Amino acid sequence: MGEELVESLESLVRSDSFSAVITLENLYEVDWKNIEGSLRIPEKSEQWAVEYKPTSIAPGCTTLTCSKSQRFQPPDLSKPAKRPSTSALWNFLEQVVKDPPKGPLHYYVGPRLTEAFDGLLHSGPVLSELGDIPGVTSVYDHLGGKGSGCAFHQEDAHFWSCNLTLFGWKVWILIKEHHTTKFENYIRTFRSDTCAQFVRHQGLLFAPSELHSKGIEFDIRCTGPGDLLITKPRQYHAVVNFTDNYAISTNFVPANEVAFPPKLRVCSSCGLSNFYVLGELRQHISSQQNSHHTERLQRLQKIKKYADEILEEDPCCKMPEFDPNCPPNEEVFRLAAVVRSRAAVSQFYSIVAASRKNGDLRTYKVTKSFEGNISQCVRNIKNSETVSDLQTVRRRHDQIHLYTAIEESKNGQIRCSSDFLNVVCKEVNWTKRMLRDHKLRGRYWKSICEPLDGLLCFIPTSRNAFKVTQDDYINLSQKPTDLDSFHSLLQDSYTRELCSAGRALQDSFMGALLPKFKWETEDVRRLLALPENELLYYMKFEDGTP
Repeated sequence: MGEELVESLESLVRSDSFSAVITLENLYEVDWKNIEGSLRIPEKSEQWAVEYKPTSIAPGCTTLTCSKSQRFQPPDLSKPAKRPSTSALWNFLEQVVKDPPKGPLHYYVGPRLTEAFDGLLHSGPVLSELGDIPGVTSVYDHLGGKGSGCAFHQEDAHFWSCNLTLFGWKVWILIKEHHTTKFENYIRTFRSDTCAQFVRHQGLLFAPSELHSKGIEFDIRCTGPGDLLITKPRQYHAVVNFTDNYAISTNFVPANEVAFPPKLRVCSSCGLSNFYVLGELRQHISSQQNSHHTERLQRLQKIKKYADEILEEDPCCKMPEFDPNCPPNEEVFRLAAVVRSRAAVSQFYSIVAASRKNGDLRTYKVTKSFEGNISQCVRNIKNSETVSDLQTVRRRHDQIHLYTAIEESKNGQIRCSSDFLNVVCKEVNWTKRMLRDHKLRGRYWKSICEPLDGLLCFIPTSRNAFKVTQDDYINLSQKPTDLDSFHSLLQDSYTRELCSAGRALQDSFMGALLPKFKWETEDVRRLLALPENELLYYMKFEDGTP
């Protein structure tokens, strides 16, 4: 154990008879009450709860993701439990997926809460060379109640992992290595593959019967006090606490193995989104580059924080992809992520429904008269002053057309006729300043949405869980570099599909017929929980377009 752990494991894990679990005899003899008294209280920023949530992906599937809990409650591990039978393990996994516990479950995973058991695990010489990096080279505590655990995932990069159970019993599902690709391909049927950790990001937990029905081979393992479970690089696994449980874990890499592959696809939600740049480039960084490198890592950390906050509110949100070696401004990333969220899609649904239900007092007639165009835009903006998602988007749309009409009317003049503009303002009881403000906002909205026609409908119109406002986007439009970065984050098929639907709605503001969408005959609440490819299917028209 300790610093000799990795060397001791190397010969064992290479054996054909190795079954993933090593039992350590006479490891310790400790009273739980003494351990409980030494535990520190986790910080509020640390994660100490998980929660099961339903999904429509498959009948034998649920999601198990991080959750919020008001206070940390350590489990009572003072009474030892008997080792469960093989059939009990299978039945437990079936039940926890198909009829999971309700509400948040206490489950702390993070830096050590006590000095007890220090020195038992070690990440070995390969990872130790990287220094003290939380979650990579350090030992983590796992302390949770019955039913808590972690959904299917693999370790980062080319890391191995070892998990030592100290109190209680855990049940593991280990996907057999020769079925790794088959398992990933199954996940790809309902989730897009955006990075090496795309399975982890979904938070999916499958019942054994579901995996069996798909022909995916797996092993079920049980670990109790003194059992050390080893996972290999890229080996998918999930774990659920069969009883209240306490364990410790760390990553390791055997000698002569490479910790980091030459290329690793990461996204903003990946644990290595900032570290992988460090792991790959540390030896190449000169003193002159240190400042820039530090700034990049700090930006990646802020992006990950925003991504975690958004995913906590909207687990299905499709995060924008970017090159971690050249990350965007964290605020730009946040604004791009929000327009891709399920909340943005829900807003679009409500606007379409309101558009079909409510009459439109606005008018738009094609005219070659710039005065006629400007008058129409002003009247339409005036008629859109009531507070609703629909009217807010209509107002933005008309502000863009007001700005365009005034700009096109110049024809070599410095500005439109003041007398004409005064008359227009008087008709709707506006001041000249109000007219200028609407025109200016039209200019800003145009610069944001012109490269992404249809996006206007997905920009938040009112208060939202992400605490993003319309003015955040307006401010973005005045920063050319950030605006270019915003547009580049949205250059993918997912955004294009959303914009195609949004463009049809915006065309209806100009008098075009709004075709019926496939989603309009479905339960919207169910649709918002669908996988991305199914959601986009319902964003199409009933005739199969766009």
